[in-house]
Amino acid sequence: MATCGNRLKARRHYRRIRTEP
Repeated sequence: MATCGNRLKARRHYRRIRTEP
C-alpha cells in the first residue's frame, strides 16, 4: 500500500490515489 507517500505528494487529489490500488 503506497498511499502514505502518494497521499503526501498528491494530497491535492488524494482521492484519485485511493481509487487506484
